Amino acid sequence: MLRLGRMRSLASAAAAATAAAVLSLTTVDSGSNGSLGTPPAALRFNALLRRAAGTWSAEAQSLDLRLGGGQLVLRPDAWTSWKLVRATAETPTTKRLVLEPIADPESGITVATSTPLEIPPISCVLFRATPGEPAGEPVVRPYNPISPRYTNGPLTFLVRQYPDGRMSNLLHDMRPGDTIQLKGPFEQYRFVEKDHANQQIVFIAGGTGLTPCLQLIHDLVERQREPEPEKRPSKLTLIFANNTEMEILLREELDEMAASSNGFLDIHYLVREAPLVPGPQLMQGIVSRRYLEERLPPPEQNPLIFVCGPPGMMELVSGPKTKDKKQGQLAGILRDLGYTESHVWKL
Repeated sequence: MLRLGRMRSLASAAAAATAAAVLSLTTVDSGSNGSLGTPPAALRFNALLRRAAGTWSAEAQSLDLRLGGGQLVLRPDAWTSWKLVRATAETPTTKRLVLEPIADPESGITVATSTPLEIPPISCVLFRATPGEPAGEPVVRPYNPISPRYTNGPLTFLVRQYPDGRMSNLLHDMRPGDTIQLKGPFEQYRFVEKDHANQQIVFIAGGTGLTPCLQLIHDLVERQREPEPEKRPSKLTLIFANNTEMEILLREELDEMAASSNGFLDIHYLVREAPLVPGPQLMQGIVSRRYLEERLPPPEQNPLIFVCGPPGMMELVSGPKTKDKKQGQLAGILRDLGYTESHVWKL
C-alpha cells in the first residue's frame, strides 16, 4: 500500500501537469490582487461545456501514472463510465450520490489497481448524460465532489434537484447500478497554501454552494494537523445560509470537523425560518451587512473571502459573475464594507 506522502507527491506531480494544460485552454482573470499576487486562473465554464461533448485537445494531459499496471479512472481528457452505488436523501431536495468507476479492459482501467486519484480543492467534475432517444442532445453539467482529496475509492457528490434542471432531475432519478459518464477534475481556483500563510480564509455559502468550499475546508483542516501549521492560513470561517434548519447540509460532519480543529474552523449557521434551538452559531435571518460586519475580519487584515450560493445570494453579497463566468466587478455588501476584488473570489 502506498503511504499518504507518496500518494500526495505522485498525484500532485500529475495534477500540476494537467492543470497547466487545462488552464492553457481557458481564459485567465488577471489584475491587481494586492499582497495575494495575481488572481488564480478560473475555468470559463461556457467554453468548458462546449468542449465537453468531445475530448480535450492533444494539449490536455491525463493523470494516468500507471502504478501497478492500473490507470486513473477519472481523466480530464476523456469520458469514463461510472455507476451509482448508493443514493441517500440529505434533504427533501438534495441527494448524496456515491459513484464508483466501471472497469474497462479496453482502456486498461482496472478498479482494484487504479492509481490514487487527487481531486484538488477547489475542483469540479463534469457529468454527461443523454436523456431520451439515442439521438438526444447530451446534457453536461459540473459538480463538485465532497470526497477526500486523495482517494482510489468511490466519489461522492451532493446534488440538489431543481424543477427545470435537466441534469439534476436525471441524477435524482438514477438507481443503484445505473451509469453516467464523468470527466475531470478541473480546477476552479488554484489555491497555493504557502501564498496564504497566516491569512484568514472566509467562506460565505448558501445551499449546495457549500460543496466547493467544503473541498478546501476539509483539506486545510486535515493539513493543519501536520507539521509547520504556521505556513498555512491562521483561521477558517464558514458562514452557511439556508432556508430552514432541516436544510443545513452535512451539519453533523461540519460540526465534527469544527470540534476537532482546535479552534481553526469556526462555523456560523444562518436560516430564514426560526431554528428549534437558536444560539450564537445558529441564528434566524438572512445574510446582511450587519451580520457580515460582525463576523468578518476587516479589510485591513487582508482576508480571502470565497462566495458561493444561489443567484440571489450572490447578487446581495458580492455581485454575480459575468455571463461568461469571469469574476466581474465586486458589488453588494462586501464592496460596501470596504473589501476589494483582491479580497473576494466568486465560485
